[in-house]
Amino acid sequence: MLDEDHPATPPDEGRSGKGTLMKMRAVDDTTLVLTFDAPTPLTADRLAMWVKRGIGPDWMQPRHYMEQFHPRYNKRIDRKSDWAEKHDEKKDFPQNPECPTMTGWKLKSYKEDVNSVWERNPYYWCVDREGNQLPYIDGITMTNVQSPEVFKLRVIEGRVNHLYGGFSPLFLNDISALRQAQPRNKLDVRLWDAGDGSGSLVFFNQDYFEPKMRALIRNPKFRQALSHAYNRAQVRKAVYYNTGELTTGTLSPKAIEYRINEQGKQVYRQWRDSYIKYDPELAKRMLDEVGVKDQNGDGLREMPDGSRLRVTLDYHADSADEHVRKNELLTKDWKAIGIDVRMNPIPPESYEDRWAAGRIMTNTNWETGDGPNHLVYPQWLVPMERSRWAPLHGQMYSLRGTP
Repeated sequence: MLDEDHPATPPDEGRSGKGTLMKMRAVDDTTLVLTFDAPTPLTADRLAMWVKRGIGPDWMQPRHYMEQFHPRYNKRIDRKSDWAEKHDEKKDFPQNPECPTMTGWKLKSYKEDVNSVWERNPYYWCVDREGNQLPYIDGITMTNVQSPEVFKLRVIEGRVNHLYGGFSPLFLNDISALRQAQPRNKLDVRLWDAGDGSGSLVFFNQDYFEPKMRALIRNPKFRQALSHAYNRAQVRKAVYYNTGELTTGTLSPKAIEYRINEQGKQVYRQWRDSYIKYDPELAKRMLDEVGVKDQNGDGLREMPDGSRLRVTLDYHADSADEHVRKNELLTKDWKAIGIDVRMNPIPPESYEDRWAAGRIMTNTNWETGDGPNHLVYPQWLVPMERSRWAPLHGQMYSLRGTP
C-alpha cells in the first residue's frame, strides 16, 4: 500500500464546436454513435483528453449504473424532487465508492475531510511496454490535512511516504527545510517539471462591467505598456528562486505545436518574448500615447477623459504566498509608472460568481494551462467558458454549446 497526504448525462442533442450540431444515440449497452452535420476531426482527441478525471467536461458516465438515478430511465423517480442533485452526487467517483470508473484507481472508501482510500481498478485497460498490468501498486491512502503548516510538519517529520507538490501547499521556499530533513524522513525531494506555460500570472477581465475601464482594458497598447513595466526578472528571483524562464504567459512549451518543427519553436519564442522587456520609460510613453496621463499633477495617471484611474489586483483571499508575493512586486512596479494600484483579496466563496458577472477587474492567482495543444485546449485563446479573460463572451458561447 502507498500512503499519500493530500490537502484538503444521458444521450441527448448538443453542439460540439461552434455551429456544429451533434446528435448522440445509444445503439446498445456498449455502443454510442455520434453524428455530426459537419466534419469534427478533433472529437477523438477531445474524448481522449478528458477521460473521467474529476475535472473538465463529462464525456462519459457509466449508464448501467447512473440510469437508476435518472427519471428518464427510472420511472419511480419524481421529476419534481431534487433528483438532479442526487444524480450528480452518484457520478462523483472521487467521493462515491460505488461509481464505476475508467481510471486506474477505484475509490474504496471516503471520509470527508479525513481521507480517501483508493485501490487498483481490476478492469483498467492499460499495460506498460513490457505488458505488465497498470497500475503497479495495490492502493493509495490519501490523508486530508486542513492546516498547511500542519501538513508541512507531517512531511518534515516523515509521516508520509509520497506526495506530489502540485497538489499540496508546498512551494520553492519550502525546499531548504525539506532537504535539511531528508536524513530523518528519508524522503527524496525532486523538482518536477509540470509543463506549465507560466507561473503566477495576471490577466484582465475584458468584459469588466464599467464601460470606461473596459474600453481601456481592451486597448492592446494599454496592456502592452503594463507588461513592459513588470520586472519579471525580480519576480523570478524573489518568488521562483531563478527557476523557469521569463515569459508573457503561453500554453505549455511542451505543446505539440511548439515542438513539431523549427517554425513551431519560433512561434513559441515569439509569444513567450512579446512585450517582455522591462522598460518603465517605454511603458510611460505608451501610456501617454493612449491618453493615460497625469493630468492634475498628483503623480498618478488618469483616464483619457481625466477621471480617476485605479487598477485592482484581485485574488482569492486564501491564495498561496506565491501569488500574493508576485502581486506585491507587481504593485510596486506599476506604481512606479504612475498607476494607482490596489491589491484586493476577495472571499473565495463569491469570487467565481463575481468574475462571471464582470465585477472583478483582474485575475492574479492562476497559472497558464498545460494543454497538449491549442486545438483540443483552446480556452486560453477562445472564450469558450467563463473562467478566463472574457467571461460574458464565454457564457454566451456556452449557451450556444461547446465541445
